[in-house]
Amino acid sequence: MRLNWGPQAVVGFCRSCCILLHLYQGPLQTDWMSGSLAHAACRFCESYGFKDAPAEVGHVFHQRVQHFMRDILCAGRPDRRGALGRVTNYVIRYEVQHRQSVHAHIILWLHPDDVESVTSEIRANIPAKYRDPDAESCPTCPYGPSQWEPPADDLGRQLFVHVITKQLHECNPALQAGCRKGGSCRYGFPWKPYAAFKPIIDALSNRYTYYRPSWAHRNVVPYHPTVALLWGAHMNIQRINSAAWSFYVLKYAMKVRSLAAYRYLLACFLAMLCRLHTCPTLGARTYWQYRQQHFVNDCR
Repeated sequence: MRLNWGPQAVVGFCRSCCILLHLYQGPLQTDWMSGSLAHAACRFCESYGFKDAPAEVGHVFHQRVQHFMRDILCAGRPDRRGALGRVTNYVIRYEVQHRQSVHAHIILWLHPDDVESVTSEIRANIPAKYRDPDAESCPTCPYGPSQWEPPADDLGRQLFVHVITKQLHECNPALQAGCRKGGSCRYGFPWKPYAAFKPIIDALSNRYTYYRPSWAHRNVVPYHPTVALLWGAHMNIQRINSAAWSFYVLKYAMKVRSLAAYRYLLACFLAMLCRLHTCPTLGARTYWQYRQQHFVNDCR
């Protein structure tokens, strides 16, 4: 085990990790024992991933989601308009993948007067000009980064890089584990071109179809440009109909968590417990013992 330092060091370790993850947004090495933040930042190593600091990542992710919901989306405050209009109510459910990557499933209830305008802002296209207009009419045309002319403005280039690196869906081989286990992609990819900005419901999938002007955009996951730039990570934002939202809520409300997810959430809770000033020594000792006994081996 590499975490061989005492309970008192854990309190400072949690604070340092939160600052480092917020500033550098990269993987970190969790076995450094002391030193300044500048020294610790130099110890970043590509061979380590976010699973090496699961509780710290979970804590920072939760804080970032709460900040985004409160200050960017103004969720739950119908008198204020955020990046997605007026959000009257919302539901958040965290989930952990097998590689210990935490993400959030969120349902937003928008003010009725904002639904149509916000829906029309959702895109499913690569925001750039395709270099070969004749080829993009082919259902199998390439859509890699070299096929596009990036926008000239800074925000346009940032959005292009975001979409080309974070918003493209890649199907798994047919009849194997993944989106094509049943043969065709369960998410509907590749999607046919749709040249209008106002989404319509696809009769076969009962899902909304978003702006995809040609086949070159067939595998783009729907996104909201403003939210994508502000959040800076993969997103899948869609309007759901009256039948789908209740199923979505029940699906994640009743979904059984894996043992790894329970241990992840417990570690996150203990990390936040360490930050309480009421009894920092007890909190640090509990967290230290937990990671020594359980979580380090689970992440290997």
